[in-house]
Amino acid sequence: MDHLRGGQPHRRDRRRVCPASSLNVLAVLLGIWFIIMGIFEIIGGLAEQMFLSPNATSIYRKLGVSSRSQAISRSVELGLLTG
Repeated sequence: MDHLRGGQPHRRDRRRVCPASSLNVLAVLLGIWFIIMGIFEIIGGLAEQMFLSPNATSIYRKLGVSSRSQAISRSVELGLLTG
């Protein structure tokens, strides 16, 4: 009853409540996390596309092309791949 008169509530009456501001901060941090993970996924995909092994550059040269998409198109034209 002390808490009704302005005193401190008894230990058993105290509840842990997460303030709305903490929830907002958590939501922002989660949003940032998902954005960062998306950026890493994009960078990883770009890195895969940009990496060329010595064999790929040799194949590109033999096909007379300079990119993966051109190599695929040219290979289909030559009947090396089915499209």
